[in-house]
Amino acid sequence: MKNLIISIVLVLGICITGFAQQVAGHIEKFEGKVILYPSGSVRGIAAKNNLEFKVKDSIRAFQKSTAFIKFIDQSKIVLNENSILYVKDIQNLNLKNGKVVFEIQKQDDKQGIKIATKTAIIGVKGTKFLINVNKDEVDVILKEGEITVSAVKGEFKRYLQKEEEDFNKFVQDTKQDYEEYKKKVQEEFVEFVKEFTMKDEMAISIKGKEVRDIKDTKEFDDEFELLNKF
Repeated sequence: MKNLIISIVLVLGICITGFAQQVAGHIEKFEGKVILYPSGSVRGIAAKNNLEFKVKDSIRAFQKSTAFIKFIDQSKIVLNENSILYVKDIQNLNLKNGKVVFEIQKQDDKQGIKIATKTAIIGVKGTKFLINVNKDEVDVILKEGEITVSAVKGEFKRYLQKEEEDFNKFVQDTKQDYEEYKKKVQEEFVEFVKEFTMKDEMAISIKGKEVRDIKDTKEFDDEFELLNKF
């Protein structure tokens, strides 16, 4: 009986230790004020170079601060100022606020990695992109690769950009003016979708349920350069 109890205690100890040691990655370096909040704790730990973080931990970069993070699969993440990242598990992250740059290594499994925001879930299997969360507005800038964007609730109202040739063809075919074309655009070039795919160099802005393309993404170039700093 005594041996049985000892065996059970040892097994439980191994299980608990295994769970406690679910290291997700480390903060390789940082600038300014960066705090790691261990699971279940409201008291944070001041960041230091190569500080490990685990599943269920949160990392916050304060004003004028940056955190350079590397996951166990060598994926890189840069938290810019006023960003909060929650590590739900190895394959599920939650971005609560701020601007974050991702360089995700290719995932062998079918599920890949998911990054959740308040309004959208980004599905990734290996790519380089940026997410900027500001209250109910989410910008997604895809540098390379392919990602899926899914609505947390209901469907997105996706506005589709049409090229100038579409307008010229419309005028030629119908002999109608630009005002009529705009009316047709509003009627025909909107789709309601639960999920859509983004590819190389695409950028979108989500506000509430509405999704619109972002034409000029040059302002984000410097953010992607941060990935080369570690």
